Amino acid sequence: MRTAGIFFALCSLPFAVLAEAPASEVEILNVPPYGYRAGPYGSGGGDAFDHYTNDISFYPSRLSINSGRVIDQICAEYTSTLNGNTIRKCNGRTGGDQRPDFRIDVDGGEFVNRINLAYATRLDGIQFHTNKNRSSQWYGGGSHLNNNTITMANDMMLYSFFGRAGREVDSLGFIIGPNCMDIDERIGEWRVVGSTNGNQAFGYSRGTTNSWSSETTTTFGETSTNSFSNSFEGLGSRSVTVTRETSQFVANLVRQDFSLTENSSYTTTFNSSGTVWQWQFFSSGKCGRSSTNSNHLMLTPNGAQQPCCLPTLFRDFQNPHSGGCLARPGGPVVNLC
Repeated sequence: MRTAGIFFALCSLPFAVLAEAPASEVEILNVPPYGYRAGPYGSGGGDAFDHYTNDISFYPSRLSINSGRVIDQICAEYTSTLNGNTIRKCNGRTGGDQRPDFRIDVDGGEFVNRINLAYATRLDGIQFHTNKNRSSQWYGGGSHLNNNTITMANDMMLYSFFGRAGREVDSLGFIIGPNCMDIDERIGEWRVVGSTNGNQAFGYSRGTTNSWSSETTTTFGETSTNSFSNSFEGLGSRSVTVTRETSQFVANLVRQDFSLTENSSYTTTFNSSGTVWQWQFFSSGKCGRSSTNSNHLMLTPNGAQQPCCLPTLFRDFQNPHSGGCLARPGGPVVNLC
């Protein structure tokens, strides 16, 4: 059956994972990907801060802590969604001792999914744990009034921090949400994007759009490439499962477009008239759906004669509908018609 549309149903959020957090300390975020705030834990001193803004991705890749008896400063590094550069955000002051950094392999699919903390009138101590069964050291002192463990449900992860800080970190909260890098459904197909009379400029768009962010990150692009490299469903007049021998080749053809935010500033010229088709990828996951328009276009006489092969694997590029398809080394011939 042709799966043209991919829809995302938001399940109820797992409030039970915050077993020791009062209901008043949980706040739903009203923008995609619909995470929530837990906390803050501590007191109301210092100045408010919030790392959850549009100029960072959702994934901290390095955490740096200064601490003695309490947490004096916390720094988090994020990746810019605009240019891929690192953004470092620090709160508190550099009292205490600089402790070893805790690095998180975001590109390798690692993320923080459990946090231990101790607090009273300020943040006394904290420790981070990841889905790869790695843990940071315990930062801070051991004398405190309140202990708490934030355990995130499956496929939920730490996005960023908020709280209050002055000379020390007075309180700390956590923005938690679904893992947007976890891609469940993967589809590739040729879609009609227009027609041409020949010998004229034809405009088209390239890049990726998703339902939870206005920007596309390099991290998401690499994750998409790796996910589609494993396999995807090729749709045409019939559905074909494209396995790794071939899917890896096709995904690498589109690698650049997975990391681009979609824009329509591209043009090309065809020497004859007909219907223009573009190879597109579609995926869905915990955060919603995404679509990727590639740089691969084909021309057929009309909309009833779709291209039948995967990008660049045509025996006859002048006859993409019935001219036959090529196989990748070690893989089968994939014909979508």
